[in-house]
Amino acid sequence: MPIQMNDVLDSDNSEMIVIERKNNGRYDSNNRWVDGCGHARIKALASIQPANAQVLESLPEGRRSSKAIVVICNKPLYTTSDDREQPDVVEYKGQRFEIVEITDWGSYGHYEAIGVLNAK
Repeated sequence: MPIQMNDVLDSDNSEMIVIERKNNGRYDSNNRWVDGCGHARIKALASIQPANAQVLESLPEGRRSSKAIVVICNKPLYTTSDDREQPDVVEYKGQRFEIVEITDWGSYGHYEAIGVLNAK
């Protein structure tokens, strides 16, 4: 049986982060406007790792940054390509990282994302 990351992500080996999510609305599959919830701040347990060269090379050229992190989290994270106007922003150690790529491992209890430093 595969290990579940929810069993691994705890206060001993991960830390609390804040996910800032803006959802101003979207069009559904029938092209009807659905109002969003506005602005949310979500606390989540995460393991934060520095992005290595291989991770950085996987990003589009305009998004590569020496200040990038890998976020392994127990909550889903979203990019603009997930039918959203704005990507999630992870606040970590006083800096804001915009989520630019995700891998959904939800069936194993976690989500993996790449965040790049956001000057906003």
